[in-house]
Amino acid sequence: MTHCDRRDSEIIVGDCSHIMLWEQGGASQIGRVLMRGVTNQKDGTFDLDEMEAKFSTADNIHCASTSLVCVENTHNYCGGTVLPMQWLREVRSNPQPADL
Repeated sequence: MTHCDRRDSEIIVGDCSHIMLWEQGGASQIGRVLMRGVTNQKDGTFDLDEMEAKFSTADNIHCASTSLVCVENTHNYCGGTVLPMQWLREVRSNPQPADL
């Protein structure tokens, strides 16, 4: 909630992540943010091109603006796997909206 302080915020999350499947939609209920899912791979990662394609900016007032990417580490629904450090670095270095 610290990173999504605007009403039009959305977060990118894996579609099998805890934050997406559980917590009764707490990110939306309490944090007032939209969750946009990307397909988790068996190892808990997700495709960075798919992530980038889901980024949204405030150019359209009818759409939420991507403010945060959330990753689950270790990933419960993917066998408790630990996400590879190299992949985490790639998530961070991937082209992103300016205010992400």
